[in-house]
Amino acid sequence: MLDEVRGLLTALQADNDQDRVISDARYPVETNPLLTGLHQHLVVWDMKQLNPLASDADLADLSDVRVNHVVNGSTAEQARVRFDDREVAMITSEVKRRKTQAVQRHIRIAEQYIEHAGAGRFPLRLVR
Repeated sequence: MLDEVRGLLTALQADNDQDRVISDARYPVETNPLLTGLHQHLVVWDMKQLNPLASDADLADLSDVRVNHVVNGSTAEQARVRFDDREVAMITSEVKRRKTQAVQRHIRIAEQYIEHAGAGRFPLRLVR
């Protein structure tokens, strides 16, 4: 009985070893990226190329980059309803900062992907 189990396990191990074949692809996949993230990096990069003079906050709007619009528990629209112009300005400024940081992060990551793709390694990035 022990010999039968060993025979089954040996056959299963051989199947697993066959699945771990090293790829002969010209550009093998380096990592398992989140495809939605790759797409967002590409969209932001493309928008930057099409609109080089646009601000990062405008690029975020053009690229549909999602940022949190709630600052200290309220949005700019809620502050406008309360007629608190100072709070509206503060919230608007914070949301713009968040958009700028998000776009800069996407562009930085896209540049890394492009640089490494030129060396035959995609998708690879070393830092955020």
